[in-house]
Amino acid sequence: MTIDEFLTNVRRIQAADPRYRLGRDGSDGYCDCIGLVIGAIRRSGGQWRGIHGTNWTARNAMHDLNPLRGAGQLQRGELVFRAHEPGAKGYALPSRYASSADRRDYYHVGVVMQTNPLRILHCSSGGVKADTSASRWQFHGMLTIFAGRIGLMQIGDSGDAVKGLQSALMAAGFPLPLHGADGDFGAETEQALRQFQQKSGLDASGAADAETLAALRLLNG
Repeated sequence: MTIDEFLTNVRRIQAADPRYRLGRDGSDGYCDCIGLVIGAIRRSGGQWRGIHGTNWTARNAMHDLNPLRGAGQLQRGELVFRAHEPGAKGYALPSRYASSADRRDYYHVGVVMQTNPLRILHCSSGGVKADTSASRWQFHGMLTIFAGRIGLMQIGDSGDAVKGLQSALMAAGFPLPLHGADGDFGAETEQALRQFQQKSGLDASGAADAETLAALRLLNG
């Protein structure tokens, strides 16, 4: 799936003029803000392996998420978020994120369709709307599915990131009886990773890309 395919399907959902309803992805005449994103991914042949929610997306599906200080920072295909800080009016962070280091409540999301002139589509009460200003959005970033193989870990790598991967595999029920979480990506780690990828319906490459790491985070909560 490319960014062009994703944006084409965002526009197709918009063209169907869906009404707003929580938990929907535009496939039945209804959508919510994250449903516009999820529905476009599914129509493009992709899969959504996470929770249907903006807070989950901001924490688990983004390659990066940065403060937005002006429209000049935005790129076509990025997501933009509105967020409440703790104590602000409307703050309602779901309890599942009680242990999260990030205490913001990411309560709304939109898609950057183009940057010059700026056009952001988002689904809210009244259906899919278009913003031509970035002033009401606080954060922006690219989904991991569009970030290629950035952060890829594979056989021969070593370090704390590999140790974290090994610990996550063991926590998910894929043991490493010979070497454990030793920080060295060897044949044992590669085999366990392939098994996890096969069970999860991912490309069983034996290398840990962004999609694999996101699936591990989801499984381990």
